[in-house]
Amino acid sequence: MLVLLVLERFEHVEDPVNARQAAQALGSASVLLLANHGVLVAGPTVVEAHGRAVTFEHRCRTAWEHRTAGTGHPITGPIRDQLGATWPYRVGSLFAAMARREL
Repeated sequence: MLVLLVLERFEHVEDPVNARQAAQALGSASVLLLANHGVLVAGPTVVEAHGRAVTFEHRCRTAWEHRTAGTGHPITGPIRDQLGATWPYRVGSLFAAMARREL
């Protein structure tokens, strides 16, 4: 399940104190938005973290497309939870395909 948190006050991650703050804020969540600095995605393995990052990016892009087209509506409750719990790809298959493409 993708759990999203937002860290609204954040400075550069190169500073060990700030990196520690981000890691502590992430806790057991999957995704942490760093105000004005991007996103931190975590998972128990590199493959799962990659899958979560791809999923998060895809869903953000889709939301942005709908919003700019004027057709976006907030998703709440059970539908939101169901979308957060699903991963449309078999674990590892997308990672392997993208790794082959990079190599």
